[in-house]
Amino acid sequence: MREVARVDALGRRARRLQVRDAFAKLSRQDQDVITLCVLEELTTSQAAQALGVPDGTVKSRLSRARKRLAELASPLADDRPLFEGGAR
Repeated sequence: MREVARVDALGRRARRLQVRDAFAKLSRQDQDVITLCVLEELTTSQAAQALGVPDGTVKSRLSRARKRLAELASPLADDRPLFEGGAR
């Protein structure tokens, strides 16, 4: 049982590193929108205000940034989403 937990922990660590590396390859603009909307859980309106852009711009940037992140982080070890939650 301990061995399974250890393997799971190693897999999670490898996944975090893979996502972190992929995140670092994103443009600054993509990093900002993911940080605000996904990590900090701001609404698109709040992120738009922080970035000084319209709400629609944040929505389209977030969509493109998520897609880029998923592409850069592939292939993944499993089918779980890269991140959950996000702009409301």
